[in-house]
Amino acid sequence: EELAPDAIQQVIELIEANDYDLVIEFGSGTSTLLMAQALTKVQQRTGKHCTQVAFEHLSQYHAKTLALLKQNQRQDAVQLIHAPLVPYTAPNGMAFSYYDCETALHHLAWQHPPRSRILVVVDGPPGATNPLARYPALHHLWPQFKDAHFDFLMDDYIRQDEKETIERWRDELISHDLEPQLTTLKFEKEAALLSVKTAKA
Repeated sequence: EELAPDAIQQVIELIEANDYDLVIEFGSGTSTLLMAQALTKVQQRTGKHCTQVAFEHLSQYHAKTLALLKQNQRQDAVQLIHAPLVPYTAPNGMAFSYYDCETALHHLAWQHPPRSRILVVVDGPPGATNPLARYPALHHLWPQFKDAHFDFLMDDYIRQDEKETIERWRDELISHDLEPQLTTLKFEKEAALLSVKTAKA
């Protein structure tokens, strides 16, 4: 599913307002291109480079997004990774099908300094994949980027599974003495922004 236009606009505003070191997108499409264009403008203004990565599990969507990036001369600005869904067991024992992204995230963690600021756009996998399909995102990222400041933008927050995923993430972060901040966004399909500094002050 594509991000709704109002959600894309919110992502662009976040990119313009924050000094991100890394932008990660689960899912890809027009939003991938628009984020790349926004990050290019920020780099031209500030001189700071931000790494952009998008994980796409469907080969036809991967090809479609790549063609869109090439058409706009942005293919070198984005690490667009074909990451098929593979079995994943969460720390709580729940089983999922989730992006095959652990190796790529491990490499990214090595390349980025502690206390990096990271925007994570969660727009996949599709809700029909399995219950709480997007829940694994936090658990793939949190162990790799221990001291990061995360902004998670969860799309499709109008759905119960996405609401429950955010609630579980909040509870787990709070149980680790962290202080996640939740902002709900009244968009077409609704969205939620969960921000957390995982480094202890």
